[in-house]
Amino acid sequence: MDGFVWVPFLCVSLSVSLSLCLSAFVVDALSLPLSHISHSYSLCLSLSVSLSYLSLSLSFCLWLSVSVSCLTLSLSLSLSLSLSLSLSLSLSLSVSLSLAFE
Repeated sequence: MDGFVWVPFLCVSLSVSLSLCLSAFVVDALSLPLSHISHSYSLCLSLSVSLSYLSLSLSFCLWLSVSVSCLTLSLSLSLSLSLSLSLSLSLSLSVSLSLAFE
């Protein structure tokens, strides 16, 4: 397999994490005072780090052309982490919106 197979995975993960970061920052900036915006920065950092780690581990498995078990492990990790991240993002957005309407 080509050695540069990690480039599209990295580009996709960076674009997804950037869009999630921007949406979380916009929601927090519109709904909360300036002292609470640091929460969106920590959410942004955790999202970008986990998505970059997942894309790099998946592309590393593909680059090495190792067995299917490594690919299955990376995909299952990516699925479980994306589910937990989406749950934490929805919880953060609901808390932000509930604080905005108080």
